[in-house]
Amino acid sequence: SYIVSSDNVTKVSPVISGTSFGLIPYSAGTANISVRAVSTSGAMSGTITFKVVVTSSSTISCSSFMVIPVKTEVTCHGGTDGSLFLSPKGGTKPYTYKWSTGRTDNTIANVPAGTYTVLVTDSNTCTRFESYTITEPSALEITPSVISPKSAAGNGEVSVAVTGGTSSYSYKWSSGGTSLKIENIFAGQYTLTVTDGKSCKTVQTISVGNTNAPVATVDT
Repeated sequence: SYIVSSDNVTKVSPVISGTSFGLIPYSAGTANISVRAVSTSGAMSGTITFKVVVTSSSTISCSSFMVIPVKTEVTCHGGTDGSLFLSPKGGTKPYTYKWSTGRTDNTIANVPAGTYTVLVTDSNTCTRFESYTITEPSALEITPSVISPKSAAGNGEVSVAVTGGTSSYSYKWSSGGTSLKIENIFAGQYTLTVTDGKSCKTVQTISVGNTNAPVATVDT
């Protein structure tokens, strides 16, 4: 994480969000800005200090404006189909945009889950600094429970528990089953494909042994 401070907040004040920050000048003067990086353990891992000089104290009259986001969450865990579309209201057109991704228009698309920041500036240099989080479902996971068949009898079974993704789930076994459980099976390998409510898929192959089978020894 980061800590940003100013030794003269009446002249220049920092505003921070995530790993991005901006500077708000209030009047002509000088301020020293310090950016400190903090590790997860709480220890300081680096500091940068620089001077900001405000050369004009002229006041710009900014009418209030807001930024209305239209957000699309990521469909499947690990996907990259998230998006954000911004629609500013108020202020003075036209607007300019500076995203944490480097884009300079009002839209980011085909992005993974995460937090994205944007600085929106109108034609009077009035600004809005916004931060948005795109989410994703948790990963689809299959937890199997296996009962091995006894000897040559095809009386084994496999049942599964499914978590993550978006309910409801559908199931397709390589043996033809379409439910949480397959029964009366022989030893072998069985592949299960689980599809969630948003058509996200996960595939797992489950081995079914035959621990009670006789052991054959060849003696030449």
